[in-house]
Amino acid sequence: TEIYTLSLHDALPISLATWSGNDGAMNSIGVLYSNGYGVPRSERIARQWFLKAAALGNHEAKLNLK
Repeated sequence: TEIYTLSLHDALPISLATWSGNDGAMNSIGVLYSNGYGVPRSERIARQWFLKAAALGNHEAKLNLK
């Protein structure tokens, strides 16, 4: 995955949450990419995660898309 710069300890719970459809985790990954926290900064990838979370009804992700 593109979370390669996170430690396995940090990345595994996030990955499991997103695979299970956790919109909050998806939004959090978007925030990581938007700010470059532990991953290369990428607005494009952040937007993809925000869109996934917003499609599941995550209000914060919808705000992050603006």
